[in-house]
Amino acid sequence: RVGDRYEIGTSTDENGFGDRWNKMIPAMVVFNDTLYVSTALNYDYGAQIWFTQDGDTWTVTQPSNSFGNFHTAEGYLDSKKPVSTSIPSLCVSSVSGAPSLYAGGTGTSGSRGGCSRMAKLTDSGWELIVDAGVDENDTGTNENGFGCGMDCDMWTGNWMPWSIADFNKKLYVG
Repeated sequence: RVGDRYEIGTSTDENGFGDRWNKMIPAMVVFNDTLYVSTALNYDYGAQIWFTQDGDTWTVTQPSNSFGNFHTAEGYLDSKKPVSTSIPSLCVSSVSGAPSLYAGGTGTSGSRGGCSRMAKLTDSGWELIVDAGVDENDTGTNENGFGCGMDCDMWTGNWMPWSIADFNKKLYVG
């Protein structure tokens, strides 16, 4: 209102890219002459990855929150609890044959398992490559928490992919 001593900012150029729940930026990487940044600690809607080519205009990658990955849980918007509330790591790697952007997300407790996720940016958006629903079985390092299982949590398994590195034609996750 006219005369108010404050402004409520909701545009993408405001704190948290217009989402006050985007509390921090844990990772930044340049890929194809574009700067990508990830957000963290967004417990209500899920972490995001934004990009810019000029440093002023920002766009969110798709799906826009939690790699499009949600638990079914009452008390959340549309009964969807984000699986990845933080994306602490980004890495460019050619491990799949061509340079690609990879991202690692934390897990939260819920119906889809509670540990680490990995995604790869494709032309159509983020594709989960480590997740409980990535294939028809529940075994292998492509599953929730890199194979820790559905009972995995932050105390007993691979909960957070804190860092990702490309080294010697391999992708490493710590």
